[in-house]
Amino acid sequence: MFIVGLTGAHGVGKTTLCRELQRRLTKRGFSVSTTPEVPREILAEAKDPHFFRQGNNKLSRQFLIIARQILVDQKALGVDVELCDRTLLDHWCYTLALFDDFDDPLTRSIWSRFVMTYQRRYQLLLYLPIEVLPLDDGVREGDVEFQRKIDILITKYLKEENFAFHIIRGSVAQRADHCESLILARLRNPAET
Repeated sequence: MFIVGLTGAHGVGKTTLCRELQRRLTKRGFSVSTTPEVPREILAEAKDPHFFRQGNNKLSRQFLIIARQILVDQKALGVDVELCDRTLLDHWCYTLALFDDFDDPLTRSIWSRFVMTYQRRYQLLLYLPIEVLPLDDGVREGDVEFQRKIDILITKYLKEENFAFHIIRGSVAQRADHCESLILARLRNPAET
C-alpha cells in the first residue's frame, strides 16, 4: 500500500483534491481508499455543530480527533493507494493553535515527538498552501487569521523536521495533474518511497 498524506490548513482544497485523485487513480485500475474528514465524523456523532468551534472546543476534544485519525489511517488495508485527506500534523497544529496554554512543556514535547514520528508513515506528502479565503461551512471556520496561523505552524514543522514534501498549487485540474504524476512515478518506482 502506498500512503499519500495531504497537509494544509482548512479550506485549501484537500478534500476536493482527494476526490479527484481517487477518481483518476480508480479509472487507471488502482484500488484507492480515501480517509474521511475525521472532525466531521465526530461532529455527526456528537450531534453538535459547535463541538469544535473556537471558544467551545476543549483539549480533550482535540485528542479525540488525533486518536480517530490514527484509527482511520489504519483501516485502509489491502488497497494500492491510501489518500489521507489530512495528516496527523494538521490536527496537531490545530491543537497548538487553539490551546496556546497546552499543559506542561514536557507533555507538549512528548506529544510533538509522537506526532512527528507518526507523520513519517506518509510515503508521499503533499502540502497545499492557502490560495483562497476559507468559507465558514458550519464545521470549518471562515477566520482568515486562524487559517493563516495553522498554515504557519504546518510549514514550520514541515521545514524544521526536514519532511520531504511537494507544494501543490493551482486549479483543481492542475493540482490533480501534478499529484497524479507524483503518485504514478512513485508507484512505478517504489525505491523512491
